[in-house]
Amino acid sequence: MLLDGIISQLLANGPLAAIVSTNVYKSVLPRGYTLPACAVHRYGGQQEYQYSGTAGVREDQVQVDIYAGDPETAQQAAEAVRTVLVNYVGTLPDGTVVQGCFLERDMDMPFLPHADTKGIANRSVLGFRVVSVTT
Repeated sequence: MLLDGIISQLLANGPLAAIVSTNVYKSVLPRGYTLPACAVHRYGGQQEYQYSGTAGVREDQVQVDIYAGDPETAQQAAEAVRTVLVNYVGTLPDGTVVQGCFLERDMDMPFLPHADTKGIANRSVLGFRVVSVTT
């Protein structure tokens, strides 16, 4: 599945792993998480069609949320994610063939209300359009 492949690709990146260790999760942060951490989820997508059926191309919108206790760490992790995914073309570890990966959203959200009890003071949000081959 696409998200599993993206998570594996992110974890294989030395600079990101040095910041978040193995704290890259599908969809949401789990109970008992530690910071810094990333959550990767799909928030939309569409299958391309022709009159004869599917065209073999799919576009998904994937978001990577980066959580950290300070803005410097959040920015370093966001830059590491950008380095891995912006303009990525190739085969992800799960076998998904990516024809293009485009950064469409890049936002800093410096404070999450009531999140300070877990030490979260900073969040960066990166949104990507991922074009992949389907069978």
